[in-house]
Amino acid sequence: MELLTGWMALDDYRPNERQYLVEWFWNIKSSKGRLFSTIDPALDVKQESTLENIYTIAELVGHCIARDPGQCLDMSCEYVRAL
Repeated sequence: MELLTGWMALDDYRPNERQYLVEWFWNIKSSKGRLFSTIDPALDVKQESTLENIYTIAELVGHCIARDPGQCLDMSCEYVRAL
């Protein structure tokens, strides 16, 4: 999440709803538009394939931060092997 957004995991200077990156990400991860609007401008995302790769990474992160341990991925997962 930090790599995608360029934000710190905890930033007291951000508005309350964005101070905790994991909590904020949990709320926006299902919206491609909201996710893509927060991508670090330093990343070159001009190509559609790059955007799709970023969304795939965000989906993987979503599984890693799942509230239900049964939804978390193990290291043998197809996504993890692909990375």
